[in-house]
Amino acid sequence: MAVVLSNQEKFQAILNAAIETLTTEKITKLLLATDNKGRTVIHVAAKLSQLEVYKGIMNLVKENLAREEVNKLLLATYNDGRSFFFCGSKVV
Repeated sequence: MAVVLSNQEKFQAILNAAIETLTTEKITKLLLATDNKGRTVIHVAAKLSQLEVYKGIMNLVKENLAREEVNKLLLATYNDGRSFFFCGSKVV
């Protein structure tokens, strides 16, 4: 029987693998990367509505990004102009 993982579990597994295997430089690139819609990992975490996933990402952010990069990440907007704060507010 196959194990079915939720989106949160998949996301958490990827996050854990990144922490265990990637260099600081590669983690920085991962955190700042965007998908085909212009969303960063923090946008996706906000959409998942999972506080633990968000906390894990923010720990990586604190440990690996300079202040300017944190600002860039938190203020980033994706293709329709929505920011992380908009994504997070839809959940509340």
